Amino acid sequence: MNSFLKTIVFILLIPSTLQAQNIGIGTTSPDSSAKLDISGTDGGILIPRMSGVQRDSIESPATGLLIFQIDGTSGFYFYDGTAWTLLSGGSSSISGLEEITEGANTGYRIVGRDATNYGDIGNNAVDLSYSDATSTTRGASGSFSTAMGYYTEASAFASTAM
Repeated sequence: MNSFLKTIVFILLIPSTLQAQNIGIGTTSPDSSAKLDISGTDGGILIPRMSGVQRDSIESPATGLLIFQIDGTSGFYFYDGTAWTLLSGGSSSISGLEEITEGANTGYRIVGRDATNYGDIGNNAVDLSYSDATSTTRGASGSFSTAMGYYTEASAFASTAM
């Protein structure tokens, strides 16, 4: 009976021990800051590859979801909780706002957005919107305007669209 009780306690402790550990592939000592540590010198990790249409058809994408888009503006995209965002390469910033000048106006838009999907930025406007299709009206095109959300248009003076 005593060994039976020890066996039951041991079996009950295994799941909590496994949940507390990090997983290592190609390493016997995964980094403590990573839930998954992949080490190797002869290959890399392959992220799911798909078209923009396939990406946009993912229902309720998790914040932080990463894919590689193979068409249109190809590259790595992550879901930031509200929109799919292209990761920038080289020395440029991955996120934040960039000052842009379009027409005679200077305003701010999220880094890496495709300018062909928005109207010209308004003077001193802030464009935090997302558009994945060509447009000449979407975004913050009014002077001192702010646009946030999917396919939003803030075109009047000092307007806000969400």
